Amino acid sequence: MEKCLAIDIGGSKVLVGVVDETGIVVEYDRKEYSSAYSLETLYADVKRMAAPYMEKYKPKICGVSLPGPVNGDTGVCPLAPFLGIRDWHAAEDFKQILGIPVYAENDANACAVAEKVFGKAADVDDFMWITVSNGVGGALYLNGSLYVGANFCAGEFGHIRVEENGKACTCGKKGCLESVASGRAVSAYYKEKTGQDRTAKEIGALAIEGDEIAVAAYRRAAKALGAVIAQAATLLDVNVCYLGGGVSQSLDLFKDDLIAEINDKLFLPIDKTVKIEYSGLGYYASLCGAAAVAYGANKQRELNKGE
Repeated sequence: MEKCLAIDIGGSKVLVGVVDETGIVVEYDRKEYSSAYSLETLYADVKRMAAPYMEKYKPKICGVSLPGPVNGDTGVCPLAPFLGIRDWHAAEDFKQILGIPVYAENDANACAVAEKVFGKAADVDDFMWITVSNGVGGALYLNGSLYVGANFCAGEFGHIRVEENGKACTCGKKGCLESVASGRAVSAYYKEKTGQDRTAKEIGALAIEGDEIAVAAYRRAAKALGAVIAQAATLLDVNVCYLGGGVSQSLDLFKDDLIAEINDKLFLPIDKTVKIEYSGLGYYASLCGAAAVAYGANKQRELNKGE
């Protein structure tokens, strides 16, 4: 069975692994960064981490998922805020390092592709994919295809405004969904109310125990997320939404609040709502997504050769 080298790049980590054609992660390695890192550091780490997999599995293609907008056709990232650079030729650079064809895509888009290829969305042509972790990202599948938009920024649910004059967001604006529903936002809310530093995961555990501030933090996040899902569903007539990311698991405790907010804000001419599904891809969603993108792009490349 063919194997693909997959690279999942984040703001504080990089995963390099091998994924087969069924979406199984065969092996992977992880590198954590405690502070901002340079492009040179990233390239050196990826080369080192990939070396044993290149030798053992001899993959012929590689997929890369990364934060920020990406032109999937060219593998160019117009803006990579976590590296502080523009017009990053990610696919070409990694091709030079690894010596095999490389395909790059935005991380949330890659997750949506993985959900379609390996996950629960195999028979779903129209859906939203939203990841709720340290930030809030998203992607859209419309009419059976990934929709990236004119500037490769479609599906940026995290930067829809949900609060007028709200908290500052990482994008520089105020009141974005990310400033309310992300793991960072949940932690910030809890600290503001209690003075205690807690992770979103810890606050989720406290919510289960009945901590009123923890409950309020997640209920607030769920309602904001529900409002944005309703807006997107009303605009696009999409009635399935897949949720991924670590914080989404804690949000499951408040699924009733999420659904209630969706139903309150949603316009549909018939008696339907948005179906909320939790992705089964888990921690490896973005890594599997990188592979799914590469398998799909390489298949199309081979088809084009035969025309």
